[in-house]
Amino acid sequence: MILTAHSGSDGTPDNSLTFVEKMMEYPVPAIEIDVRKASNGKLYLKHDAIHSDEEAELLLSLDTLFRTTFRKKSAVMVNCDLKEEKLEAEVKWLADKWELYDRVVFSGKVDPEHVSVWDRDKIFYNIENCLPNIRGVKQLKKAHFDVVHYFCRKYNIHTLNINESLCSKEWIEYCHENQLRLSVWTVDQFDRIEELKAQNVYNVTTCRALAYLHQREKTIEGQSGISTKMAE
Repeated sequence: MILTAHSGSDGTPDNSLTFVEKMMEYPVPAIEIDVRKASNGKLYLKHDAIHSDEEAELLLSLDTLFRTTFRKKSAVMVNCDLKEEKLEAEVKWLADKWELYDRVVFSGKVDPEHVSVWDRDKIFYNIENCLPNIRGVKQLKKAHFDVVHYFCRKYNIHTLNINESLCSKEWIEYCHENQLRLSVWTVDQFDRIEELKAQNVYNVTTCRALAYLHQREKTIEGQSGISTKMAE
């Protein structure tokens, strides 16, 4: 299972260099960043709309992030959560420019038609894109599954991105039965992360990535200590 640190994980500022460097220092397997385009034509890390070029200049640009931090030797993946439409080609161009495209995946407002067929394995497809009326829905029904299945087959989508509140046992079984990988966001309870891991979920995004990994280390160290005492 891939563990992705949600932007601002573990109390760091959202979409900041501090967040990225802290997650990479550990390192976590993957991080998520929010991507928007300013009126100056450049891409920046921000969840909400960018209202002016002056505001944009105070933000971390995607080009700067790729050029500096991500050029370091590391296997950390970056999930670019596109907050606006039609950003796919520009993100790819920047990733190619700095030879990082093998570590990039797309989520958010991704249109599969804007991504080459051979690159669609990089899409974590948010089901809201094909089910725009599911906000407020507490449980997905067969009709929802049928729509998602149609889109997956039509666009050769391999990974679905779903909110944890909708991630039922039936949904997980549906993905397994249809050879789809499942990415779940945002999961902050450690026992729930472990449960999803046991159910072979492909990716889990959390706001407590470092805390979870530190807890796992303590658990493993404790189990090793018990094993050593038993051997003695």
